Amino acid sequence: MKIDPHKHKEHFLKWKKVTTDGIPGLDRTSSDVILNYISDMESGLNVSSHAPKGARSFSRLNNLRLRLAFLARHFRRRFGADLTTVTEKQLFEFFNDMRNGIVKKADGKAYQSVGDYV
Repeated sequence: MKIDPHKHKEHFLKWKKVTTDGIPGLDRTSSDVILNYISDMESGLNVSSHAPKGARSFSRLNNLRLRLAFLARHFRRRFGADLTTVTEKQLFEFFNDMRNGIVKKADGKAYQSVGDYV
């Protein structure tokens, strides 16, 4: 039996219950896209051909859900677009601004590992 000291499984299952009607704070389209993607990753569907097959870990699922919701909120606020309508140019502009410190963390500091979000 694996030990889960950070309670990733517990956090994920609690979030899953809360989001049955959509992710709070997100528009319906972005919420549906994220929920479908997370569901696929939980089942091990649509994973990269270079990645091992199978379900993703609860820590990975939590990481994905937090980052995707972050991106959806910023795209809505900055471009007025949901995850399905944001353009490639807008994506490059956003990640470049993260890299250059224009988009900052909540504590006002610049992001150090923008590649993790990309």
